[in-house]
Amino acid sequence: MFDKELYKNTFSVLKASENTLSEVMRMTSHKKRRISKTLLVAAIISILTVAFVGTAFATNFFGLRNLTLPTPTPDAVITFENFPGTEEEYIEINPDGTLEDFIVERNPDLFISGFINSPEHNAAVEWHEYLNSREVEVSNIRRDPETGDLINADTDEPLPNIPERYVWYGVGSQEGIDKLYEIAEKHGLVLLGEMFKYDSWGTHQWEQFQANIANEKFVDDTDGSVSFFPNYRFENKSFKFEGYYNDTYFGFYSNRKGTFNPVVMSDFNITTYNDEWVYRNIHGTELLLFQSNIQSLIILDADTAFILITLHAGNEVLRLDDKEFMLTRSELEHFADLFDFTKLR
Repeated sequence: MFDKELYKNTFSVLKASENTLSEVMRMTSHKKRRISKTLLVAAIISILTVAFVGTAFATNFFGLRNLTLPTPTPDAVITFENFPGTEEEYIEINPDGTLEDFIVERNPDLFISGFINSPEHNAAVEWHEYLNSREVEVSNIRRDPETGDLINADTDEPLPNIPERYVWYGVGSQEGIDKLYEIAEKHGLVLLGEMFKYDSWGTHQWEQFQANIANEKFVDDTDGSVSFFPNYRFENKSFKFEGYYNDTYFGFYSNRKGTFNPVVMSDFNITTYNDEWVYRNIHGTELLLFQSNIQSLIILDADTAFILITLHAGNEVLRLDDKEFMLTRSELEHFADLFDFTKLR
């Protein structure tokens, strides 16, 4: 039986949950960290694909490279001590075929806030550089299920009483809060503000979510090819939802212009993208479309928001759990036609 959750978690580079921050920001950490089985699969896929440099990334014709972090995040170290499998499995994936530590070369992180030289992008880059240079800040935060207190997931130490609105940014001190405002003011931005989470993925939740982000229904779901799950939204109208296009998982991220959002998609296989084109959908919106062998992107740099849609299927067949995933150009364009971006708030 095909496990959609396994598929989503293996290829999802950003997921929102109670510990959203740790999923979003943890790759800025310089410390060794536990690698889950799904992250390990993604890491191994990264090893296999990093050698194939696609034309979209190399030529940068439509600016895909301008979404990445200028300074690469340090490579991930995989140790047998933190490996979730057996000795045989570790030896099998280790390039040296031993139980010694080995390094996984990481791909660039991808920003969801905007292209290079935009205030949103520049602020996010500056914040990541600050996090990488400061031991006092935290890159992996979780919430204690019993007490509700915030915990540094790298050390299991409790955090100071940091207001909820700063948790998204990885702030672990008053100094960090001050720096946050300093960077926002420098680039003429405001913070995201209050976060509204959607834990239930029922039909009513989607309708409520859609009413908050759009003036009217903005997705055509009449053919039954798409399903939607609201994730979170901010008071500044930035939001994320996810879903499936047939069996292909996708994430829809919208960052409101004028706001400071440091989120990155960690270890995104951007160097494997080999096809790119401009597409005007049936609603008249001009979009940038990109494809690699296992992933696809849709980008809209609108006046009010920067929108990024990721689909975890590309222009070559990917076999997973006896299931095949692939999106042709026409299929990706059909998916883009399902959205009337003009109806978003």
